[in-house]
Amino acid sequence: MIEGWRVITRAPNFPGGKRTENLEGIEVVRFNYFFEKWKALCYRSGMLPNLKRSPKIWMQVPFYVASMVYHSLRLLKK
Repeated sequence: MIEGWRVITRAPNFPGGKRTENLEGIEVVRFNYFFEKWKALCYRSGMLPNLKRSPKIWMQVPFYVASMVYHSLRLLKK
């Protein structure tokens, strides 16, 4: 809790990452958006540099957005 608010954030999961954790009062809930061995959108230097580096990564963007929306709506439903 931060000053009376419950703060929950959604973030993409990463290899070895915890599904949920609490970071300084902020609840982090991670989601998967693509097949584990091919995920390359959100790691290392970040999305934009990754997309510039490899145009093939663009195919992961719709899956990322759909997964983010789906998991966020599930969270709101709770």
